[in-house]
Amino acid sequence: MSDPLTPEQRRKVMQGNRGKNTKLELAVRRGLHARGLRYRLHGSKSIGSPDIVFPRYGAVVFVHGCFWHQHSGCRLAASVRGKTHDRWESKFLANIERDARNIRAAREAGYRVAVVWECAVEHRKKMSALRDGTLEQLEQWLRDGASEQIIEIG
Repeated sequence: MSDPLTPEQRRKVMQGNRGKNTKLELAVRRGLHARGLRYRLHGSKSIGSPDIVFPRYGAVVFVHGCFWHQHSGCRLAASVRGKTHDRWESKFLANIERDARNIRAAREAGYRVAVVWECAVEHRKKMSALRDGTLEQLEQWLRDGASEQIIEIG
């Protein structure tokens, strides 16, 4: 199936994708703040540039979109077909490698790491039982400092 947009239209759409303060990230942050959890935003590169940092708990959270970070086995991480397939595959591979480096940097800096996937948040709905469950799981992990060092939610 060919792209219904012209190359110029596709370029503008792609430029609109943000790396920070995405709707997904904002949904997670709002939910954590409502639960009384206070955090810092967008940690330094020395700890892998996490989306959310909890200095009090020695923990960081990476909020990943399933498509861009290619969540394994997720329906939202649909593969790209067509003549641009190779370019997309190299982009996804670079994202996955960067994610692994960032998690490693956070661990080496002594932080516990959580990865929250888009499919576990349902950020497009105002009220969501799925998002509430995800936030509850994340809150419990944060407050229980002796628990797992790395978790994935989603």
